Amino acid sequence: MERTREFYENALGLHAVKMTENYDDPGTLHDYFSPTPEGEPGTVISYFEYSGSEGRPGGGANHHFALGVEDEDALREWRDHLQSRGVRVSPIRDRTYFESIYLSDPDGLTIEFATSGPGFEASDSAKNLVREAGELAAGVDANLVLLHVTTTEEYENTRNSLERISSLETSHTAGQVLERARQFVADIGREVLDGIDVEYESVGRIGDERDEILDVAHEYGCDHVFLAGRKRSPTGKALFGNRTQSVILDFDGAITVVTE
Repeated sequence: MERTREFYENALGLHAVKMTENYDDPGTLHDYFSPTPEGEPGTVISYFEYSGSEGRPGGGANHHFALGVEDEDALREWRDHLQSRGVRVSPIRDRTYFESIYLSDPDGLTIEFATSGPGFEASDSAKNLVREAGELAAGVDANLVLLHVTTTEEYENTRNSLERISSLETSHTAGQVLERARQFVADIGREVLDGIDVEYESVGRIGDERDEILDVAHEYGCDHVFLAGRKRSPTGKALFGNRTQSVILDFDGAITVVTE
């Protein structure tokens, strides 16, 4: 328990709000740590010490927990601080909705530090895109497919970050990423399409955005694709990125680009 206290108090700067014994197993140390001196509800991390035994990550165990920081500058300061304490820390990774670093405590538990923004909330342009597509589909009695693509680079960067932590015995599988991508667009659909009489399916994919958009359009027999474009230029012309241009050129059907 001493090395655990050293790590959480001195490396992470948490407060040891209570040091006691396990009520159900007297003699087993039970420590509570929190970023607040009072150990406010929802902020406490607790540890038991079982001498002579060693836990291993596995099914049913906690995957990791995350601590929030304000922004990227704070994240960099924490990374520098942890490295100065001899803690092995991953590079900063762009997780689309926030930026993160990963490390593990002395017992191998994965810890993530994550910025508070930009957050999981979908952009207004993404919501407008889904709403416009939903209204059009409802008007012609068509089904809607909502797609979110995690690029191969995003997936590999996160997986490599986790693999660089030598004591980390966890995974960042394609299946987990696909489910998060699917859930992201499903959440948008529930919010935006409420009240619109349209059937929709949520799909997550990993790969090149252009290729996945075209593959899903072909797989589901889509005859109309909606894409999010960038902000308009000062002359009023929409700016199309490489992905948008490629889909426009290669998709054999109608395309609507909704700009911010």
